[in-house]
Amino acid sequence: MHGRAEYEVAKGLALETFRFRDAIKIARAPFVSLAADIPELQAWREALSSRFSGVREALSTFDTRALEAEALWGEEVATKTKRLHQIAQTLWAAHDSYLRNVEGDGEDFKDDRAYALDVRGKVFSAGLRGTDEFGNEIQLAVADIVSFVKPILHKP
Repeated sequence: MHGRAEYEVAKGLALETFRFRDAIKIARAPFVSLAADIPELQAWREALSSRFSGVREALSTFDTRALEAEALWGEEVATKTKRLHQIAQTLWAAHDSYLRNVEGDGEDFKDDRAYALDVRGKVFSAGLRGTDEFGNEIQLAVADIVSFVKPILHKP
């Protein structure tokens, strides 16, 4: 029975990791359509909030699977899952900074171009415009979890 339990936890963690990754990808899509009939700040809040609701939901189920995995395999897997969780926290912080900048008519980003680029690089994927460092960080965290569970999923 222990082998079956390990398999189920590994499978659940892999699926929720991919679901979480996909939710982040959708939230970071570079194109944002804003409603024209409401103030700009409200439009940004609604657009980004809608996108991030999927991330919140995926994070909740991912965290449940991560706890199950930690109970079974300990700190080694916990370190890997916490990394992806921290990425989500970084994304939310960037999201808040972006909205504060919109609310302040661009004042937060005006004097610090590097900060502006960093925040935008986290909130939005690079799309076709170049390297997506934050996206690469996400992919590495996902790959790290997958490399941990893959041997468990392939046990006879």
